[in-house]
Amino acid sequence: MALEQLVRFFTHPTRYLVRERLGIRLEEDAGLLEVREPFTLDPLAGFQLRQTMLDGRLRGRPADEVHAAARAAGFLPHGAVGDVLLQREAARVAAFARRVEARRPAGFVKHLAVDLDLGPVRLHGRLADLGGQGRFVYRFAAPRAKDRVGLWINHLLLSHLAPPGVAAESAWLGDRSEIRLASVPDAEEQLRRLAETYWAGVSRALHLFPESSYAYAHRRHQGGDVEAALTDAHRVWDENDFTGRGEATDPYHRLVFRGLDPLDEGFTALAEEIYLPLLSHQEER
Repeated sequence: MALEQLVRFFTHPTRYLVRERLGIRLEEDAGLLEVREPFTLDPLAGFQLRQTMLDGRLRGRPADEVHAAARAAGFLPHGAVGDVLLQREAARVAAFARRVEARRPAGFVKHLAVDLDLGPVRLHGRLADLGGQGRFVYRFAAPRAKDRVGLWINHLLLSHLAPPGVAAESAWLGDRSEIRLASVPDAEEQLRRLAETYWAGVSRALHLFPESSYAYAHRRHQGGDVEAALTDAHRVWDENDFTGRGEATDPYHRLVFRGLDPLDEGFTALAEEIYLPLLSHQEER
């Protein structure tokens, strides 16, 4: 299986099962059309706009060309409102781009081939973004559980393969924070556990939900008891009165777990198995 498949599974195990094994694709975040001119960017459009501008800036494209590409992408409202939003986001992008350029190591290795037997699966692909100081990636956003688990899987491969001239360290630079991962001595064992979890998750729905599971494991890692950790997990999982959101409202979770409370013993065991090793090696600032 491809490395990208393993990462995609752990970013949303339920969706992976429903899409890849059952062949069912659900519409996500489908909403009503706006009936008035927007004065702010919705989170997805804002992220896509900033990423478009960031990519252009880091490639050395002129500012006017970057701005024109951002307008053409259709993320901005028309007229003066769009101009104001573009200038605001351009300033944010410029500041983040300077941080990336200051932190990004020189002399990146293009990629490292991966071909690894992990028991139930054989993993293949490319480990990219490598340099002498290790692996460096960035995303103009706050870190989410899917970012952390993707970073973790790639970092485990880096620790296990230990390519010459590349430190077994990983760094993730975000909008307001930075995550660093140190070398993992038992990286192969951790990868095999993830492979076994994947193998189980392609035949049945696991009680593994990235954001809720991470919230539970984070509290446990901080010394909280099971009850306190479950309270944190439910804050992320349950639909709330303020935003109407919660991981339980995800259409794939609704389809598979409708009418159930899957935050049970299976949930706590998987959350600890998958996320506690990550948390024990993660430094965030």
